[in-house]
Amino acid sequence: MPSPRFIKSHLPLSLLPPSLLDKTKVVYVARDPRDVAVSYYYHDKLLNLTKPENDFKHYWKYFVSDNISFGPYFEHVLEAWKKRNHPNMLFLFYEEITKDLPRSIQRVANFFGKTISDDQVNKLADHMDFDNFKKNKSVNKESLQDIGIFRSDGAFIRKGKSGGWRDYFDAVMSAQADEWIAKNLQGTDFRFPHLTMEKLNNSYPLEINDVEPEVADMLMKYFTGEHTGFVRVGKKGYFLPHKFKQEAWNIYSMEIRPTDVFVASYPRSGTTWTQELVWMVVNDLDYERSNSIPLTERYPFLEFSVYVHPVMMERFREENKDSERKLKLLEYVSQPGTEQLVDAPSPRFVKTHLPLSLLPPTLLDRAKVIYVARDPRDVAVSFYHLNKSMRTQGYIGDFKTYWRFFVSDLHHWTPYFEHLKESWEKRNHPNMLFLFYEELSKDLPAAVRRVSKFFGKQFTEEQLTRLCEHLSIESFKQNKSVNYDVMSELGILQAGTDTFIRKGKAGGWRDYFDEGMTSEAEKWISDNLQDTDMRFPHLQQ
Repeated sequence: MPSPRFIKSHLPLSLLPPSLLDKTKVVYVARDPRDVAVSYYYHDKLLNLTKPENDFKHYWKYFVSDNISFGPYFEHVLEAWKKRNHPNMLFLFYEEITKDLPRSIQRVANFFGKTISDDQVNKLADHMDFDNFKKNKSVNKESLQDIGIFRSDGAFIRKGKSGGWRDYFDAVMSAQADEWIAKNLQGTDFRFPHLTMEKLNNSYPLEINDVEPEVADMLMKYFTGEHTGFVRVGKKGYFLPHKFKQEAWNIYSMEIRPTDVFVASYPRSGTTWTQELVWMVVNDLDYERSNSIPLTERYPFLEFSVYVHPVMMERFREENKDSERKLKLLEYVSQPGTEQLVDAPSPRFVKTHLPLSLLPPTLLDRAKVIYVARDPRDVAVSFYHLNKSMRTQGYIGDFKTYWRFFVSDLHHWTPYFEHLKESWEKRNHPNMLFLFYEELSKDLPAAVRRVSKFFGKQFTEEQLTRLCEHLSIESFKQNKSVNYDVMSELGILQAGTDTFIRKGKAGGWRDYFDEGMTSEAEKWISDNLQDTDMRFPHLQQ
């Protein structure tokens, strides 16, 4: 056979030539084992060479007990999954292909170093559309019917439907399947992207409780970007949008690479400032790339997708429908961070406002984490303005009302102090660097040196001076790469409102707090610091 040769195999990697991945390209595709079993059942019935049981329930028992050809299923898949980062391996999921065929086509093209236009992608997607595929004699193996290997009353290409297994599983089988899947995923970082934690037999270890309907309804009158409700997560009851249920398990179980860098914080604590500082240090002060690549592309926002309610997403699509470029940009920024990160090259830089307890348990043991904290009064003022500007939040109340929600743990990512304390308790871990915004603001060169030391980098005084100039608030406000211009362009950040980078002023909260609020805030801070040795360096305790 002339080169290049194209080979199909259902054998696991361990039964193929040992030199395979080092010498050639391998594309592996996995699918929900329940759909696999149903399709395989009909395939075996189609073959005149075998005589499978007519009853699917019996067939399923054979499947899960590893008494079907090419089983055990999970061992087969996991062998390839463990090699997914090899440069010659591309690991695909059937459900991702059916959900977004053009994106899968682009992934395959990138894997083979091919550049294809949008028109070519669309034409290929149409060629591979399942209705067209079923009619394609070239792929439907009709010749095997002609010679009697396949029965004449069936078809090799069937429905191609994700989730079609539900038509064949009764309640008992469904429960058994959930348990079987969860059991086989324990101790691995392999996850099917279409399965939420509810579908994984509640393997998510933290409780997720819906916020009381009357409370949620009241809050949605103020926060007009949310249209379903809210949840509280874990023992601390972290407050998040209802949509977090869809991503909770994917985030908690995501694979962590040793080269990953996470910048974490409660919102408006100096996250963007810290992101740029960290990226510049790790990338040896590469100003050219920093200026040419927006921060949103350099740092996927891990949980941002859960804040884009489907109602708002449809509005954004409608508003941007006349620009194919904007629509693609919209889909990218609202795509789950876990999906963006799958194909991201190392080192990966990740932004998150989630507390440590909602992030992967292996995070600190495998990756670097920089956490930045800020006076909660300044946080509240800054976050108030962002909540008014960002349509995904759509806050329409005044600051005093907003402050009440903030200190009552009725706002996103609260409770504030529990969030900080989780990272403070880990501040001495060798992979954790804990910073205070007020320290960056007071002595930026000293903070830059701390970050540089954390990453094992050394720079001259001249280099440090230039970096500090690059990171100055005035310079930052003019820097389109970090000022989230993409959100303004897409209409997610309202026109005519504050820019993403505001004043950057420590102590600016005094312009918003009356005497009563000031006293209340001081007591609230004091009460929450009683059980910890954490202290804000600018506050005398």
